Order: sequence, then C-alpha cells, then structure tokens
Amino acid sequence: RGTESLYSNWCREGLSQSLILVGLYGDSLNFQGSFSAQEWVDSIIKELLFDAPGKRWVSLDSSMPLIAEASPKSFFEAVNNSLSRKDKPIMEMFVEEESRLFPMSHHTGLLWALEGLAWSPEYLYQSSVILSKLSLLDPGGKLANRPINSLKEIFKSWHYQTFASFEERIDILEGILKKEYEIGWTLLISMLPDVHSVAEPTHKMRWRLFDESYDTKYIYEEIWDTHSRVLNLLINYFDFSESRLTELLERSEYLSTIDRSTVLSFIKSNLSKVNQKDYSAWHSLRNILSNHRSHPDAKWALSEKELKNYEKLYELLKPSDPIERVLWMFNEHWPRFPEGIEKKDIPIREQEKLVVERRIKGLQGIYKEFGFEKLKSLVGLVKEPWIYGVALAQIVNKEEEVISLCDFFKEKDHSHQFVQGFIFKKSLTEGLEWIYNIYSKLKDRGFEDNELASLFIFLEQTTAVWNFLEKSSDSIKKEYWSSITPHFYNLPVEDRLFGIEKLIETNRFISAFDICYHDPGEIPSAKLIEVLEKTATRKSDENMCLDSYRAEKIIENLEEREDIDRADMIKLEWLYLPFLASYGSMYKPHLLHEELANDPDFFIEVLKWVYKSEKEEETTEKISDEQMQNRARNAYGLLRSWKRIPGMDQSNKIYTDYLWTWINKVRALATETG
Repeated sequence: RGTESLYSNWCREGLSQSLILVGLYGDSLNFQGSFSAQEWVDSIIKELLFDAPGKRWVSLDSSMPLIAEASPKSFFEAVNNSLSRKDKPIMEMFVEEESRLFPMSHHTGLLWALEGLAWSPEYLYQSSVILSKLSLLDPGGKLANRPINSLKEIFKSWHYQTFASFEERIDILEGILKKEYEIGWTLLISMLPDVHSVAEPTHKMRWRLFDESYDTKYIYEEIWDTHSRVLNLLINYFDFSESRLTELLERSEYLSTIDRSTVLSFIKSNLSKVNQKDYSAWHSLRNILSNHRSHPDAKWALSEKELKNYEKLYELLKPSDPIERVLWMFNEHWPRFPEGIEKKDIPIREQEKLVVERRIKGLQGIYKEFGFEKLKSLVGLVKEPWIYGVALAQIVNKEEEVISLCDFFKEKDHSHQFVQGFIFKKSLTEGLEWIYNIYSKLKDRGFEDNELASLFIFLEQTTAVWNFLEKSSDSIKKEYWSSITPHFYNLPVEDRLFGIEKLIETNRFISAFDICYHDPGEIPSAKLIEVLEKTATRKSDENMCLDSYRAEKIIENLEEREDIDRADMIKLEWLYLPFLASYGSMYKPHLLHEELANDPDFFIEVLKWVYKSEKEEETTEKISDEQMQNRARNAYGLLRSWKRIPGMDQSNKIYTDYLWTWINKVRALATETG
C-alpha cells in the first residue's frame, strides 16, 4: 500500500486463480518432485501473508477471497497469527477513511474470503471462530459489512449459507458460544424468528465448490428444529443478566407454542436469579402485552390464554418502588399499557385522553405520598421532559411551587424543555394574565433577561404576546425572536409583516422566507424582494436549509405582479440561479435567458465569468476568490440551462438575420476581450 503496483488487477487475479487450480488439479499433471501441488501453493501463500504488516493486509483487500481459496490452510494460519499478536496488524483493514462520497474501509475482502470458505463443511468451524474474534475486535463504522453480520448470514436459520449439515452447524454454534460468549449469544439470538428479518447473499468460492449447486432447499421442519436447538443452547448457557432476559422475552413471542412455553417456564423458574436494574424485561413484557391486546384480531396476535402467562411474569417483575411504576409513562411519547388501548374501536382522541389521565393519576400519587420536591427531582430522569411538564402543570398550582419550577429556566440541559412544557400548558389553562403575573414575580426575583424570555418562547405566537414583549428590554426581545420556531402563518397580514420584520432584525432570513412562502400573495412585493435578496446574500443565524421549491413558488408569484421592475426580477433570477437552473426546477430563469439572446454584451460578460480571458490581468474589479467561484458557478449553470437559440420565436421559427447579427457581435466581442 502506498506504492504503485507493477502489475494490473487482471494479472493479479489471473495469478491467484492459477494458484487455486494448481492446488486443486496440479497433482494430476505429474510435476517433478516429492511435494504435492497444494503444499507448493500453501508455501507461496504462507510467504505472502504470515507475519504480514498491516499495510500488506490492507493492500490485498480485493485479492483476499482468491488468496484464501488458493490456500485455506495458510490463510487461516496467517489470520490467527496476526490476531494473536499484541499489535494485531490485520485490524488495520478495519480502519475507516473518509472519501468524497462514502466512507472507505479495507476489510470487505477479508469478510468475503471467510464467507466463501464457510460454504465448505471442512472450513466452516475455522471461518466461524475467526469471524467471532473479528466481531469482538471490530471497531465499528458506517459500512454495513461487519464480521457479526457475516456470521448471522452464514447461520441464519431460514437461509443458512453453508453446505454443513444441521448437526455440524449446531455443534459449531455451541463451540462459538463457549469460546466467545458475547458474540455467540448475539449470533444465537439473531437466529430466533423475527418478523423483520431479511437475508443477504454471502460470497462464494470461485473454484473449490465449482460442481456444487447453491440452490439450497430450506425445509420448514429443519427451520423449526433449528429454533428449538438454538433456544436450548441459549437456556443452557444463560447468564441470568437482565439484558439477556429481555432479549429472550422479546424473541419469545415469535416462537412456536411449544418453544414459547419452554422459555417462559424457564424464566419463571429462574426469576429470583436475575438482578433487575433498569427493569428492561418488565418494560419489554408490557410492550408485548400492549401490542397483542391492542390488535386482538390480527393473525399474528397471541391468544389471551398465552398472554396470561406473560402477564404473570409482568406482575412478578413489577418494581416495588411506586415511582418506577409511574416514571415509564414519561419515557416515550405514546406509552403502551399492558391491557392495550390502541384499538380500532377507540377514537384516537379517547386514547390520548386515557394516556393523559393515567399520567396525571400517577403523578398525583407521587405528589400525595412523597411531596412536591420529589416530583421536581424526577425532571432529570424522564426521557420526555416536555410531556412531564405538561402533565405536572395540571397538578401543581401553588405559586411558590410554580416559581420553584421556573428555576429550571437557569439550566441548559433537557430540564429547560420540561419547564417550557409546564408554562405552555399553564398558558392554555390559566391564560396570558397568569403568564404576565409569573413574569413579574420572576423579574422581581432577579431572573436574567434570557431566562425571562424563555417564558414566552413556546407560547402561542400572537400579537398579544408580542405587544407585551415590546414593553420589555431589548435583550428579552432579541432572545425571544432569536429562539422561537416561527409558525404565525395564519395571523393577519399586518401581524405577519411585523413578525417577518423582527426575524429580519435578528438575522433569521430563512425563517422570514418560510413565513413568506405561506400565502405569498398577501405579502407586499417590496417586502418579498427584500426577504429574497437578504436570504440569498446574507448569512442566516440559524441552522436551517433553504427550500428550493419554496423559492421557485415565491419568484413565480412575483413574476405575475405588475408592480415589479424587470431589473429586480432579473436580479432575483441570478441570485437563485442554482435552484432555477437545476434539473428538477419547474420555474426556469427565462428573463436571464432572454437577456442572453437579446444582448451579446451580457452573453460575453457571462462567458468571461466562466472561462478565463487571455487579458484577465487587465481587469480592475476587485472581488474575493469565493465571490469569483460563486459567480463562475452561477454563470455556468445559466449557460447550461439556456436552450433557445437567439432569434427564435415562440413558434420555434428562427430569424436568420437576427441570429447572424448576434453571432457576429459575440465573436467580435470575444476577440476584443481575449
């Protein structure tokens, strides 16, 4: 690696294939000497790979499948030797590098080599053990080609990709589980049935199994037997950890009735040995119960008789802590209840109401038993702080407790979302006067301006709120307009214009642009032009992207107006040219196209922006390199999008005299400007 090869890839591939064929059929050619043909090939591959540095492993990536097929013996020895060394040079193949389009790694050939050899029963065990070691050492990356995925495809119960027999596969799986428990467990769990499972083809050797048919017949009885044997291995080697108990439960619902009964009975008998920490198994059981009871008529739904067995485990695993039994409702947007509520015969609004009632009831119990401070301390533990805040707003009413919760405005973590959800709900139930009163109390207590502004950020965006803020300090107003997510599309046009102006003042040009897009016909032309120009020429202080479709629709709306100067429209077409000249654009920069056809001077000016002139040093215009690049890019896009010949009318008739006049003028100007 890092040097230029003297020989082409074709040459290297042909040489590798020749070694494979010599190893397979060389003895029949009666070579002179006492050694066998395969031993001769083994010695060559051993010299190439054994004790090879990382760079050599990397450089041989694409050749690795054929090298391994030429000498499986030397290949396995070299890989195991490299993995046994302290520095493990072979792992350099897994280092991921960034490239222009996609990340690059150099381990794919190694995985293909092991997948190809795994088709042979003779090499399946060695390939599998090496893949399990590589899985443990795998640093991970963006590429989907990972050692563990190769293992899963080789042993997939309903699409295994090896010629090894059923018993051979099971024995090897047990061997992996003994040698590399972590990887073995992951592999075996993946072999249990799953509704979302898909299969990918693995690499195949080119010559060693040439006469074999890969048209494998997968028999249901063997698939079910695989599930049963794999389940027995998992049970026999179960380490009683909570995470693995959860995995067994999550896969159990897709097992056969007999296998499901086996695993549930085993779990029930051994629950006392499992140390619960995060109650993941309990949560998993609740999801199973909710899913099947919410869709009882579905073909995949388990019977209520079987669900009762899950419910017994659910009750046995239920946390003794009353807070744990409530907190889970605030860890997901739509919590699942064990009795199931997502049913066809219950309207969505009724389902939402039930969820809210459960949440409030749970928090009321904590409030009554443990008090306000306990509720406040739970803010940092929930995964959906906004929802927690909305629910708490319907329980906490004492002013001193409300003020206490507003202390979270001082925090920068997700508790900030909690208090904003709390205030948002209070504004709906108590009204704006309540908000203004809290604002006054917080101001008297010395809250900072940015903290006071946070009171209003998630309120309904109305003129009442804006008028109140106009009486506050400049820093509060700036913080508010810099932080809100603008959605005041339905306000009267005068109010929208006020909001747009405020967004412009805080350099939020893309947000102002988005507001203009909603019913642009109501926005005055001058304001639309201002927003479009500033959006295209100034940096917006927000992490947003400009929507090309919206830009096209606004410009199209402007074109239909009578109070727009042609020069303004041409300027806008130039500013938004990357969008308008793109392949998928519905609106084309036809005014600029007309200028090209009507004005040879403009055409030459555009040409000069794309192609360097021989007289370039004579220019007096001073612009930055970035401006020059942007101008060149726009000019090239304009020329590429221009499809009509000068002198052609709408009926496609060409006026020859006009065309020749245009051409002669352009040629004269081109010569003059170099």
